[in-house]
Amino acid sequence: MEPLVSVIIPTYNYGHLLSKAIDSVIAQTYKNIELIIIDDGSTDNTKSVVESYDNKFTYINQNNTGVSSARNHGIIISNGQYVAFLDADDIWYQDKISVQVQYMLDHRECRSVSCQNLIINELTNEKKVSQYYNFSAYDCRYNFLSLSTRKTTFSGGSGVIIDKNIFNDVGLFNTKLTHGEDWEFWIRISYKYPIYMINKILYEIHYHKQTGQLRSMKKREKDLLWIYYNIISQPEHKLSIFQKRNILSNIYLSLAYDSETIKINKLTFKYLLKALYLQPSNLMLYKIFMIRLIRTINVDLLYKY
Repeated sequence: MEPLVSVIIPTYNYGHLLSKAIDSVIAQTYKNIELIIIDDGSTDNTKSVVESYDNKFTYINQNNTGVSSARNHGIIISNGQYVAFLDADDIWYQDKISVQVQYMLDHRECRSVSCQNLIINELTNEKKVSQYYNFSAYDCRYNFLSLSTRKTTFSGGSGVIIDKNIFNDVGLFNTKLTHGEDWEFWIRISYKYPIYMINKILYEIHYHKQTGQLRSMKKREKDLLWIYYNIISQPEHKLSIFQKRNILSNIYLSLAYDSETIKINKLTFKYLLKALYLQPSNLMLYKIFMIRLIRTINVDLLYKY
């Protein structure tokens, strides 16, 4: 018999987007799925959207305590051998769970696996495939160092499927973090287990107006730096000064990309300069900086004339 997969969708005021996420779960070719929706205190039409599906899944409405709390609530009440997460504004392709479960069954040492994704920026109408490095043939394995550097950034929360027993070993999501909570969790896993990545696009991430409004870049910076100073740079990880500067530089590069996505150019350049300061010999960073500078100057001239 196929193992049961518990799918957890945390949501907060995403009623206008939620049905697409739910439909993508229902459309999975893999059918032994338990769908759990944790409503983190929404004040919009989320409840009526869920009720329109005629109770085909578990729906829990909790006080607004954040995405980590919502995910943890879903994990605690789940019954599956495997747990998968789907953000309320993301969409799975039909074979996502089937491909990942089969991979885990074929590789018994694999306790967690993710996949490639397509990023759709609805603010700019741009589409791009996320770039994850170090693929070898069909899959790669991430370890603590590769995840910490963010050069091999792990796929978003909607891409992962996890053996539920892992939570007994590494704990649940950190409810103190508003941003980067999934990255911090993957790092904790990677310190004990390899994390596998399937080199196949199996879902879509959507950036939209609401995403930009809800993000506080200052809070995101604070949370990512907390992860660096309290988790990554601890003495037991035995990182060199070079490795620490590399990791911190890549955190600022990640922040630069995030601020660019929501069109905050001033912050983009601030974070790029910090990344350059930490890795002054990294020629790729200079290229990234100059491309953005030229692009910004051209846009300014266009509006001027």
